[in-house]
Amino acid sequence: MRKLIVAVILLFAAPASAEPYRLIQARSGRQAHGGNLELGLRYQGLIDGEGGDGEPIPDNFHQIAGTLRWGVFDRLELEAEASMIVWHRIGDPHADVDPGDIKLGGQVQLIREYPHILATYIGFTFPTAPSNPALPPQFADGTFDVEALLIYEVDPSRFVRLIFNVGWEFLGKYKDIDFDVPDAFRYDAAIALHPTSRLQFSLELNGRYHTDRVITPVWINNQSILELTPGLRIEITPRWVFEGGAGIALNDDTRAMYKVHVLAGVTYEFPIY
Repeated sequence: MRKLIVAVILLFAAPASAEPYRLIQARSGRQAHGGNLELGLRYQGLIDGEGGDGEPIPDNFHQIAGTLRWGVFDRLELEAEASMIVWHRIGDPHADVDPGDIKLGGQVQLIREYPHILATYIGFTFPTAPSNPALPPQFADGTFDVEALLIYEVDPSRFVRLIFNVGWEFLGKYKDIDFDVPDAFRYDAAIALHPTSRLQFSLELNGRYHTDRVITPVWINNQSILELTPGLRIEITPRWVFEGGAGIALNDDTRAMYKVHVLAGVTYEFPIY
């Protein structure tokens, strides 16, 4: 009965501002309003990698994650994510499932003077997933990681937004394998177009540059990860936002692991106070 009451309250909660302001991979300077909670479910897939040294990789990698974002007050957002990894061997109808990592993070808007937003983000990844050197380090690979980002967003007009991220990823050691994943410089540049307040088209350049070309024991010459990500987010009804995008690998380092990075998800944002 208690669960039913909670579900009814969420269903009929007063409309929240859930306009599709987030991006597909880069982080937006905008965030959940104070007093709002956002629940999300997201799928990611790494598809059709060429393999290292001319050897094809036997699996496509899939991740399903549940997310929670909370606007504590107007300029502070906290978030949490729990995931699982699905291994699908090409040509095999069966799949294996492993727990993924748990992520906790927070974003603060330092400056919010229209049309400018300057924000900072810090996130922690806890290695609840098995150590897995076959996965790229940005997936749930079983290492303790810390990510620090500076986010700048400018709105030249009410229909266009420009977003830039720069930061550093401190990547840790595997739990079960004697290997320290090299740290990475992260950078993103994006443009978001808003034909209406409920529809967003975006195009992102997403990059990571590791401090060593050997980024895992499996991926020994993959220092630069670079994708071009077109995306779409749409608020179907108040509070419900659906999203989809595809990161297209732009260089050999990335194509060895995957040619396409598929992303899709849904979020539900509602006020709790």
